[in-house]
Amino acid sequence: MAARQDQSQTIVIIVCSILILLLAIVAYLTWSSSKQEFARAEELATQKQQAENAARQKVQEAESMLAMLGLDAGATFTEVQERYEADKKQFMSTFEEGTQTYRNALDYIYTENAKIAQQENEAKKQVKSLEQQLVAIEAEKQKQIDEAVSAREQAKQDLAAERARFERERESIDRQKRQLAQTLADKETEFNSRVAVAQSARQAAEDSLTKAERSRSTLLAERKQETPSSEVADGAVTYVNQATQTAWIDLGEEDSLRRQVTFSVFDSALTDAAKAEKKGSLEVTRLLGDHIAEAKITNDDPRNPILPGDRIYSQVWQRGKALRFGLTGLIDIDGDGVSDLQRAKDLIALNGAKVDVSLEEDGTVDGEMTVGTRYLVLGDSPDQPSKAAYRTGYQDMSREAANLGVETISLTDFLNRMGYKPVEETVRFSGGSNKGGPAGDAPRSFRFRTP
Repeated sequence: MAARQDQSQTIVIIVCSILILLLAIVAYLTWSSSKQEFARAEELATQKQQAENAARQKVQEAESMLAMLGLDAGATFTEVQERYEADKKQFMSTFEEGTQTYRNALDYIYTENAKIAQQENEAKKQVKSLEQQLVAIEAEKQKQIDEAVSAREQAKQDLAAERARFERERESIDRQKRQLAQTLADKETEFNSRVAVAQSARQAAEDSLTKAERSRSTLLAERKQETPSSEVADGAVTYVNQATQTAWIDLGEEDSLRRQVTFSVFDSALTDAAKAEKKGSLEVTRLLGDHIAEAKITNDDPRNPILPGDRIYSQVWQRGKALRFGLTGLIDIDGDGVSDLQRAKDLIALNGAKVDVSLEEDGTVDGEMTVGTRYLVLGDSPDQPSKAAYRTGYQDMSREAANLGVETISLTDFLNRMGYKPVEETVRFSGGSNKGGPAGDAPRSFRFRTP
């Protein structure tokens, strides 16, 4: 029993020893683990402090970066990103993808500013150069102004000298005109004496007289078929619009009227156009019917205006009949001393009449005068010695008209009765003119009107 109790105690002691050992190991392990945990806790605390310091530094750096970017310290990442996108669109839109950074933008701006500064320096140099050129131009301009003033003064002096020379030449021309007038009077006396001799010699020209008698008889027979007066009105004015200077007449297409035919206008009490006073003139512009036409008023006196019922007359046009004319002498329509023969022919043709015969400028006679020739228009008779052939043709045609019974009419009356008004030309005077009047280069061309 005692041995069994000792064995039990031994077992208990062993078990207790084992338990104590286990408790010691557990205690050691617990102490060792807690020591490691304390060390790890200290390490974690240290890492936390470092992380907090690093985070605090990052926050400070972020706030500094936000300040550098011009944003508030409390700006969020979304606000920063929105600001970046706006700046990228505004300042970095031309950059390549991946290079759209603030640094590249600043480099680009710096480069562009450097270029602008260089261009500004170049511009300043150019401005300085231009200012120098402007000074030079101003000096040259002043020089030119001085030269122009000097030239103007010289021109005034030349003008005064030219005027004085012109006055002397005009006085000389006036003397020549008086001499020519005296010569013309002498020539007219000589012409009258020659006419008297020619009239006495006409008795010897039996053949010519016989022809003249036959022609006169034929002419008288034709005249009996005409109206009692050859100068009666051709028509009448039916309506007048003074506001538009337009009138309507009772002639038209069935009367063989054409555009641009001119008429003289006389009072409604007209009985003989040759003795009546002209009120104005018309020019046909449109044919509106068989016996109606529109005309523009080319000449009108406000004190005695053209009125409905006034009579119209043309020296050239006759209802349904083409009148025939002869032209002799110097046909000077515009009074410039130069022949306007061709213009007179064109005016007659324009009004539907014909030219049977004309005295050309070289003294030759173009055509033949017959008993059918209604009028012989008399121009001026030249008195220059060099125009002897011209003067002879004028006298021969005048005698032939008298023999054939052709009525003569002056150029002035012819134009007035026809209603033609010569266009007033602008006259330039120059010292080189051989007449002391219109310059030799004054335009004299006549632009023909077509129907």
